[in-house]
Amino acid sequence: MNLFKKKQTDLPRRRLAAADIPAASSNVFRRNRTLTGTTSNRLDSANVKSDLESPRTHVHHLSIQRRKVFGILMFAVVSAALLWALISNFTASVSVGISDMPTGRSFNSAAYEKVIQQYLGANPLSRLRPLIDEAALTAYVTDKLPEVAKIEQLNNIGVGKTDFTVTMRTPVAGWRINNKQYYVDSNGIPFEQNYFSAPVVQIVDNSGVSLKESGTAIASRRFLSFVGRVVSLSKSS
Repeated sequence: MNLFKKKQTDLPRRRLAAADIPAASSNVFRRNRTLTGTTSNRLDSANVKSDLESPRTHVHHLSIQRRKVFGILMFAVVSAALLWALISNFTASVSVGISDMPTGRSFNSAAYEKVIQQYLGANPLSRLRPLIDEAALTAYVTDKLPEVAKIEQLNNIGVGKTDFTVTMRTPVAGWRINNKQYYVDSNGIPFEQNYFSAPVVQIVDNSGVSLKESGTAIASRRFLSFVGRVVSLSKSS
């Protein structure tokens, strides 16, 4: 039976050298060994530890993950800042006050708030405070409410709420057309709602010409300047 058994000395030197090498967990790439796992960080086999991922590769994968997490965090912070900027500059409701309000006069702010909301509804971009056009807003409100001379946006008085102030026309003369009372400011613009004292001069227009559009002048500045000078001289005399 000993004839069929190989002696230790009959083995090739290459196999003897391989048999004498002690097993070491750190010696991954040695001969006659099956390599398990993958170098991809996302294709790990279940319950199989990869022998191909070196410490340097592991650190590289961790740095990539950190950059991804940092990018997501920065995107969330920037998005939150932009969202807060939009919310804080958005006008959902308005509050209207009057400048140089005479004492003893009542001011119906609801009518002016309604007209401003109509303008904002027709111009959605104007709900953002930096994009509002005060000249266009004044023209729109003046067309609906001729007694308004100017309207200005002040500041936000809360989240989604903006404060506006209106400047009313000061009458220099009363103007009566077809038995209807109007007031005229220094620009010749007629209006009906007067928040100031009634003017001394009362002009009765018997020409028969009707007032077609609100906000259009019915008298020239030169004529109204003359009326103002007459009233001023008459008071001083």
